[in-house]
Parts: sequence; C-alpha cells; structure tokens
Amino acid sequence: MESVIRDDAEVLAMWREAMKPAPGRNQHSSDDNVNDAPTPKGNSRAYTVARLQKQNPGLFEEVKAGRMSANAAAIAAGIVRVKTATHEKPRHREAPGLRWAGCKA
Repeated sequence: MESVIRDDAEVLAMWREAMKPAPGRNQHSSDDNVNDAPTPKGNSRAYTVARLQKQNPGLFEEVKAGRMSANAAAIAAGIVRVKTATHEKPRHREAPGLRWAGCKA
C-alpha cells in the first residue's frame, strides 16, 4: 500500500497514523498475528514523513508540495544524519625498533 501512495506525502502521513495500533496495545496484544500489517518504522519514507509532520511542519509542507524530498527534509530537520566516509585505519602498527624475522633492514 505504501508504494501506491508514496508520492503524496500528506496521504502517506495519514496512512501511517491510521495504521498505528490502538493505545494500550502492543505486539503481544493481537488476536490475529498472521493478518496484522506491520507498522512502518525505521528508514521507510512513511516513517520519515510522519516524523516531519509531527516535529517540523514547515519542512513537511515543503515535502508535500514536492519542493523537497523527504530525505533532504529529514536531514535539514536533524532527524537523519548524513553518513560520511572515513579513512581506513591501519590494521596494525609496527613498534619502533622491531622488525619481522627475515626482513631486510
């Protein structure tokens, strides 16, 4: 369902709100654990849009109008951190004055 409505941020946020379990219920409260749809969370677009709507309505309006992607708005709001590449650390260091046996000096 999320893939059908993913382009409309407002509908996506309303769908996520409608899919939340009732207060006082948790993953163990269900009578039918086979047919219950899981609530989107984590890094899904629905989760990001719902957090934007709740925490930063201004950026949510930008996403809804199509002027900004949900990911870019989440980064601007501080919800998502940009991962940066780091230099690989050396796997080992040779202690000063020590040499491997058989190595030429």
